[in-house]
Amino acid sequence: MLKLSFLELIFRAIPEGAIIFWACYILSKTKFQLNKYLLATSLYVLIAYIVRSLPIILGINTVLLLGVMIIINVNINKISIIKSINTSVCIIILGSICEVINMLMIKYLFKANLTYVSSNPLLKIIYGIPSLVLLVLLIIIINAILNKNKFKKEEIA
Repeated sequence: MLKLSFLELIFRAIPEGAIIFWACYILSKTKFQLNKYLLATSLYVLIAYIVRSLPIILGINTVLLLGVMIIINVNINKISIIKSINTSVCIIILGSICEVINMLMIKYLFKANLTYVSSNPLLKIIYGIPSLVLLVLLIIIINAILNKNKFKKEEIA
């Protein structure tokens, strides 16, 4: 069980949900709509909180939340099913890579005990910030690359 504390819900889950759906809009090239974005983020965070409270094996929550992300993107954000699957899987993979990099930094760069950090909600929030920042940077870089390629294709045509 990966139950979130109230602090983790406010300072980790909500920003993470916001980043995830911001990335969905960017990677799917869907026109940003604030009302749909806020609804999607809120619903995702609520469902993520419930899923993380369930007594399930680590990893199953990720698969369940991937499905939730796809369904929310299709039904609320009106992203096509194919784009939704592609962007959702991409974001989950990028997020996982950022988490692994962050854990390696915590262990080897900061020399912190991962078990202690993961048992303390405040430390988990503080030490988790770099993975969110890295995810945002990766999305910005990917968006720049996609836009650069799009611009080059328009020049050729």
